[in-house]
Amino acid sequence: MGKKQAEERKPSKPKTPTFLLELPLMADAGQAARLGGHLEVGRQFYNAVLSAGQRRLRRMRADPAQAGRPVPSPAPTSRSGGLPFQPCGSATAFPSTPFTSWRKSCGSAG
Repeated sequence: MGKKQAEERKPSKPKTPTFLLELPLMADAGQAARLGGHLEVGRQFYNAVLSAGQRRLRRMRADPAQAGRPVPSPAPTSRSGGLPFQPCGSATAFPSTPFTSWRKSCGSAG
């Protein structure tokens, strides 16, 4: 069965040439320490966001209310209609008035 699957595959596209330029980083000890600290904070932040997202995904998958729930497909609307997002806006206490007034002051149509 492995041969049959290999025969059914389409031939892969030829790879495009890739150019890679490596430049040495010239930094003194203080700059290297500061850069290392910034990279470490970025790594910790990324891992914290990733683990929180994975935790939420596991909880959502384990929730029986989410198990057999079909995903609704809204009717297509115009971009400015905002119909699919109206329940989200009304469910939150976040006003859109400042953004609307800012958009009008910038001269943006809509």
